[in-house]
Amino acid sequence: MPHPILKSRKWIFSLLGTTTLSSCVFLVPTQGVRDVHFQVNDTLQDVLPDHLLTTQQVPRTKWMSIPEALKKAPNGSLILACSDKTIFYKPWGPCSHITRKWDDKNLIEAREFFMKNGFHPLSRLYDYHAVVILDDGTTPEQLRTMGFRVRQLQDTYYDFTGFPDTYYCSTYQNELARYAGMPEPIPFSKYWNAYVPADVLLNPAVKVRYVGVQNPRPTVKPGPKAEG
Repeated sequence: MPHPILKSRKWIFSLLGTTTLSSCVFLVPTQGVRDVHFQVNDTLQDVLPDHLLTTQQVPRTKWMSIPEALKKAPNGSLILACSDKTIFYKPWGPCSHITRKWDDKNLIEAREFFMKNGFHPLSRLYDYHAVVILDDGTTPEQLRTMGFRVRQLQDTYYDFTGFPDTYYCSTYQNELARYAGMPEPIPFSKYWNAYVPADVLLNPAVKVRYVGVQNPRPTVKPGPKAEG
């Protein structure tokens, strides 16, 4: 059997060599959103996950810097990581990575091609444009159970082929959830024929805890003017 890293490399080259990739760029990303620039809205009390990408408005109580959001996120929180715009090789949208907080220093994730799945530094998320901290109901006990599965999969690599027992960022988080007896947080997209990271916001069981942004500025959506 070929080594997983060789299998992933073969997949990339075959993908680049087909017309599928060139046609993908014409597909619509999650909710039709190609860039994100979250703003504070002082009149907003809460945020509906399935409206976050389209409105890009965040209540003051949930708005903060990326390091602060990552620090406040409870262990076990899902984290949707966003660039500021859709990039060529990830045409499904700017929020193209899903991961999970293990503790104050580590994530558990399928990170990227040629890297082993498992524990990766939390601080690597500091360079993203934004992070959305999500609550999918994971308890401390369920997180510990996920840890057993993380260690079982420590010799697997990020793999987008869809072959049995292979994982990319979304399917890895779904696998951890299943192992802990939880529903899969990321739904399947028939449109993309894949589990698209940002589609986690379409899961009605998921809630937005915080939105961390790169160098937050006091850009505020104005509220209604006072009468009189």
